[in-house]
Amino acid sequence: MPTHRDPPPLRPILERASDLSGLEYLRARYGRHRFVKHFHETFSIGLVESGANGFLYRGRVEVAAAGTLCVVNPGEVHTGGERGGWSYRNLYPSADLVRDVASQVAGTPRGLPDFRSSVIDDARAAGLMRRFLLSLEERAPYLERESRLVEALGYLVHHVAAPAVADRRALPEPATVKTAREYLDAHCTENVSLARLTEVTGRSPFHLLRLFRTTVGLPPHTYLMQRRALRARALVLAGVPLARAAAEAGFADQAHLTRRFRAMFGFTPGALRGASGPAG
Repeated sequence: MPTHRDPPPLRPILERASDLSGLEYLRARYGRHRFVKHFHETFSIGLVESGANGFLYRGRVEVAAAGTLCVVNPGEVHTGGERGGWSYRNLYPSADLVRDVASQVAGTPRGLPDFRSSVIDDARAAGLMRRFLLSLEERAPYLERESRLVEALGYLVHHVAAPAVADRRALPEPATVKTAREYLDAHCTENVSLARLTEVTGRSPFHLLRLFRTTVGLPPHTYLMQRRALRARALVLAGVPLARAAAEAGFADQAHLTRRFRAMFGFTPGALRGASGPAG
């Protein structure tokens, strides 16, 4: 039963700014929802507005209280909902976009910034991000939205992020894990067996499982499901019907896709399909 501490859930509202390279942003209020371990191919920048978002990140539980930002780098495995209910607005800028802003700030080409601290308690950063997100929701003129985006991301990369370091996704990884990941990426829609992974890597099941989990942060079967979800996501955005997208991505059916999608991302494939935003 819900308690007086649980905020009433708010159906996640996902939108895409088509004139800002399809930039996605989410508004949601979660009560008891917990995100399973997952990663994004983009940055994830959340402005917590009430409650607290507790999430497992780089081996420890971080807590982003109201008024703070929670930032996750691309490819970083994390959870969400570890400390009860919270509401937030969340932005998903691509690595290319953040890298471009970092280069603008520096006045010279820069690598991908690294947010080593996942919880940012900076009123200026939160205020700039809030103003940008509100400009999206209010359908402000394109020049205003574009300017506020550059200001918000520019402040973060200049005042918060570490100097450009190697993209964590590009760091060297054991050859065994690299081979296993590449095989799973290429065959994510298939019924891959552990025996097949050990065959292509030349490692024992025990060694492979331990090394993969330690390096990636997920066991191979969970990584496979994440790749399927990302495959389905791309299909949905391309206009493929949900049932067909589920089948082509390797899910048993549309219901299976929906359950997995919501557990990982906090919204359904239907919400993604219906997302639209300001243009022109």
